[in-house]
Amino acid sequence: MRHAKSLALIVGSIVGLAVFHASYAFAEAKYDGYEAIVHNLMGESTTAKMPSQTNNPFANVHFHIAVGAAASHLDLTSTHGLPSGANLHGVEVDLGIDLFSPYWQAVGTVTSFVTDYERQTQLQMKEFGMLVQHKLPIEGSISFVLGAGLTARYLTLAGQLPEGVNSSNTTPASQFDGGLDFGITPGLGVILNASYEAALVRTADAGSINGSVMLAGTF
Repeated sequence: MRHAKSLALIVGSIVGLAVFHASYAFAEAKYDGYEAIVHNLMGESTTAKMPSQTNNPFANVHFHIAVGAAASHLDLTSTHGLPSGANLHGVEVDLGIDLFSPYWQAVGTVTSFVTDYERQTQLQMKEFGMLVQHKLPIEGSISFVLGAGLTARYLTLAGQLPEGVNSSNTTPASQFDGGLDFGITPGLGVILNASYEAALVRTADAGSINGSVMLAGTF
């Protein structure tokens, strides 16, 4: 009888410990499950917010500025007493902004050339342009740049001018250019550019072939 009581006490203790352990494990599993649910809900909430940030079209829009030396071979309208052309050099400044893509830009240009003398004729040239440019990555940090747009050219002539030649000439022109962009760092590069400008109306300015070397920055 005494052995039976002892055996019952041992079995009861084992059963009690087993029930306690099972209850603890169930509670722990339930708590872990609750934590997992909360974690998943927070993850879904964060994921749901991501598109509103990445889909912002202005998030990756950058501004560009370039400054450098410009050279131009100016063609003059064939008129007796005027030189057929002139080689000019000056300074060019470009300001641009991305068109919702790192490969498309709207660019405004300002170029001022140093006064030049050809056959006793003094020439002064300034021009303002608006272009759309497309960048084509070639290899690494080197890109090919194509552009097209319009320019307003202001040519002033002085000296012994033939009859019928205006001293001040305002000439709208079409512009087509191409060049290479060498990236030094993500925000700094060197641009080599060549362009052709054709006059859209008849003035003393018949157009030009231009070239420039510029240091460019992105911010």
